[in-house]
Amino acid sequence: MRTILSIIFSLISFQLLIAQQDFRPGYIINLQGDTIKGKIDYRNWNYCPDFFHFNPANTSAIMVCKPDSVLKVSVMNEVYVPAEVEVEFSKTDIDQLDDYNGLNLEKRKIFLLTLLEGPKSLYMFKDKYGLTNFYIRNNNQYELLVYKKYLAMSSGSDVIRENNKFIGQLLVYLGDCSDIQSDIQRTKYDRFSLEKRFNEYYKKCSDFQPKHITPIESDRFVFGLLAGVSHTKINFDGMDHFLTRMDFPASIDIAFGGNMEVIFNRTRNRWSLNTELIYSTYSTKAEESTHFEDKTVNFRFDHLTLKTLFRYKRKAGPIDMFLNFGITNGILVYQQNEVFIHNTFNNQNSVSQALTFPRRWEVGYEAGVGVMYGHFSLEYRYALANGTSSFINFSSWTNKSFIMLGYRF
Repeated sequence: MRTILSIIFSLISFQLLIAQQDFRPGYIINLQGDTIKGKIDYRNWNYCPDFFHFNPANTSAIMVCKPDSVLKVSVMNEVYVPAEVEVEFSKTDIDQLDDYNGLNLEKRKIFLLTLLEGPKSLYMFKDKYGLTNFYIRNNNQYELLVYKKYLAMSSGSDVIRENNKFIGQLLVYLGDCSDIQSDIQRTKYDRFSLEKRFNEYYKKCSDFQPKHITPIESDRFVFGLLAGVSHTKINFDGMDHFLTRMDFPASIDIAFGGNMEVIFNRTRNRWSLNTELIYSTYSTKAEESTHFEDKTVNFRFDHLTLKTLFRYKRKAGPIDMFLNFGITNGILVYQQNEVFIHNTFNNQNSVSQALTFPRRWEVGYEAGVGVMYGHFSLEYRYALANGTSSFINFSSWTNKSFIMLGYRF
């Protein structure tokens, strides 16, 4: 089974490596004002790119579009405009604040993401390290909305102060809408709060419908059901014990449960955290005969297992291929743990526990590969857990393979 998993894993990994680029329909406006349609290598950025790879329609050429070579770039409902603006680059994390209350400004030529475009427009710049600035367009110029967080001394200790100049800027910029002036005073320097104020402006004080509202992406939650077949093999090792001499055959059983997948935003739906609660069981039987007695061991262990798995997906035509890897934590909910001993000298029988103090909490690792089509998924997994023995000098491990069919709501 592990060989099969390795082969499948290698094949999918190869496909993932050769499918790095992701060209999507889009267009650019060049410096002459011409609109050129084509495809843009889209990376579902969580920041404003420094450049774009553009493939004009009906050609095989790849152009590199930088802020000084285009007037606009549009792809997947995201619109980027070049601008030479002041960037405020002060640290915002609490543990990195300093006591300098002035602005740290630097002139840069960058791409701004259009959040909302109209008579009153809003733009954002975010770099790879999380630095975020917001801009408005005033008199055909991009104007930085000024905000800074810094430390100040008060009563002998450091306190956090804020330069909220951007609120005054908004009061002027949106000053023709008296209905929202009090709300502007409560605006925070983040995308959600700023977009809310601009949307209130257009709703209450303008008949114009703004364009290019780039939606805020958040993590998505997907729920589903899983059912399938398990193949389980248990092994014992360590001190001289009759269980270590027995060869327990593999057990084929059913497994089922539910899952919740958290798809991380701005990863092009590729990365997610898959949390599952799975009920599984296995039963097996082995025998040992000596000159003095015959032993028959019957095991059945049922576990309710919480699986925490990272998932990476890539599209291949109409299907998604994915890899899973993570950890498992299983609670023992039912056990049959018996050894039947027949004494050949006195012809007496006895029954006792085959394994004293079986482990109640089983921990392991799991990895797998699968495919997804529409609401359905099919996957193969291999899991290795620390087994049922809780003794240090008498170890055990459990090898499990699963073939699971899933349905996502």
